[in-house]
Amino acid sequence: EWGVSLEQASEVIPLIGGKKYYLTARMQQTTGQGHLAVAWSGPGIPQQVIQGTALQFYNDPTAGVTLDLWPNPKKPADELIKANDPAPQSQLLTSFFTKGLGNNYFARYQARLIPEKTGPYTFWIASGAASELRFSTDETPEKKRKIATVPGYSEVNRWDKFASMKSETVELVAGKRYYIEVVMKHGGDFDNLSVAWLPPGGIRGVIPGRNLEAIR
Repeated sequence: EWGVSLEQASEVIPLIGGKKYYLTARMQQTTGQGHLAVAWSGPGIPQQVIQGTALQFYNDPTAGVTLDLWPNPKKPADELIKANDPAPQSQLLTSFFTKGLGNNYFARYQARLIPEKTGPYTFWIASGAASELRFSTDETPEKKRKIATVPGYSEVNRWDKFASMKSETVELVAGKRYYIEVVMKHGGDFDNLSVAWLPPGGIRGVIPGRNLEAIR
């Protein structure tokens, strides 16, 4: 909830398109379940959580996910990948989450996953159109295989709509890099994509950028 207190809203700040600004949020949690979210609104932007496409890690510009986008594609998705056709649009995300990219596009998300703990991991994918989550046993894409799919569509972060959206348990080694990829062809409503994991001793949530290394 953004409107509980007037102090939750900032004054209007003029920003320049393309210019980088430092942003930080701090919180001290003492009791209960902690949570934090930062929203914005601006020219043509309704009030919403700041999109990962508008953010970059301050201390590690390589952290995150590489998103390649083909608006209004003329070829099937796999043909675009095999032909190595350069994506007309490419950007760095701060986590495995997007929303509001458009209505007709093919998207490929790529990163190297770096787990912090050794043990069993489970992955989920949710998206507004048919999509596949692919994972490799090392940091190269050559060994990737499909581990989860969305056969139709799902709402934002609704990871349990289809059984196929959940992967089998995967044993990972702390500090080792693993190639991870999502491909999606979107052509209607419910424009969203998120990939979640359940790490050893943790809780399910969107994979954070600190555990991801963008593909350059």
